[in-house]
Amino acid sequence: YQGNGGVVESLAPPAATIIAASADRLFLAGVAGEPDRIWYSKLRRDGEVAAFFDGNTVAVPRNAGAIVALSFINETLIAFCESGIYAIVGDGYDNVGGGANYAAREIPSDVGAESAEAVARMGKDGIIFKSAKGWHLLDRGWGVEYIGGPVSDYDTEEVQAIHVVDTQHQVRILTSSRLLVLD
Repeated sequence: YQGNGGVVESLAPPAATIIAASADRLFLAGVAGEPDRIWYSKLRRDGEVAAFFDGNTVAVPRNAGAIVALSFINETLIAFCESGIYAIVGDGYDNVGGGANYAAREIPSDVGAESAEAVARMGKDGIIFKSAKGWHLLDRGWGVEYIGGPVSDYDTEEVQAIHVVDTQHQVRILTSSRLLVLD
């Protein structure tokens, strides 16, 4: 449906448990009944409220499991699934339904992320995340590297939160039992 001057209709967003924002769009995942789909808003300008359209979605392959976190690297949205990682490339549809949709491109690895609480952007270094195989880094060149050796004794503990402290060159990880510090 195209209403106002050819612009696609504006809808409220679906209920979601995962959200990420770029300069001009909001991205949602964790929508009930759609574990492998990302919803994205129409393009928005400063001062505008984000609006959605039900045609603005992109799917990641189901074989990677549910999407558990969203982040950005190199100005590209990254979808962390239970057993895979995908770069969401392209520009998405514009506000009149033109252009091309985003596409999910697999980032080669044998891991995914455990939860949104276990994913954090590390400035210029990339994105740190905990998988079922421990702590990894997705670097700016799209490589996935295991970095969890020093804290591997605590891999069974559930991550509650992660915080990057750039000024101290630290990553602080709060688990259900302790605070881990990667320095």
